[in-house]
Amino acid sequence: MKVHKKVFYNLRHIIPIMGIAGMTAFAASCEKPEAVTRSEQNIPNTNSRTVTPPEDTRHDMEFTFSSKSPLNVIPLDTLRYYAADSTVRTIYLVPTGSWNTCKLGNISYLCHEFLKPRIDISKKITGRGDFDFQLGEASKGLNDSIWFIKNGWTINKDVQR
Repeated sequence: MKVHKKVFYNLRHIIPIMGIAGMTAFAASCEKPEAVTRSEQNIPNTNSRTVTPPEDTRHDMEFTFSSKSPLNVIPLDTLRYYAADSTVRTIYLVPTGSWNTCKLGNISYLCHEFLKPRIDISKKITGRGDFDFQLGEASKGLNDSIWFIKNGWTINKDVQR
């Protein structure tokens, strides 16, 4: 009986140690072999010159407008001209100043009469920035506020923090 207990006792401590040793040996055998270079394979290098991709020389443009006079700031013809220019990557329309005096009617007018015709000129034109409308006014015109978000602007971002 004592022999049996002694063997059982020793095996109880030895089996986990053997398992750990086996796992480390298994992990070492699963390592990826080092990459063989072209010179080690004795393959001649037929393409001696490297081709670098051309630099992207296009640039972004940013037009800002304020709540005081948005219609006079960004003429449609100017946007059409820059949208047709191949060196321009993206044109951003950025609101500046305070928009908290805008009510629902003004927000809809801004959306449908000012911004939508400018966004529809080209896929290059998108919005950027934040409109800080009076709290609750933008949510009254749900379709308008969703349209602003879809086209890249945020509404009352500073208040939501």
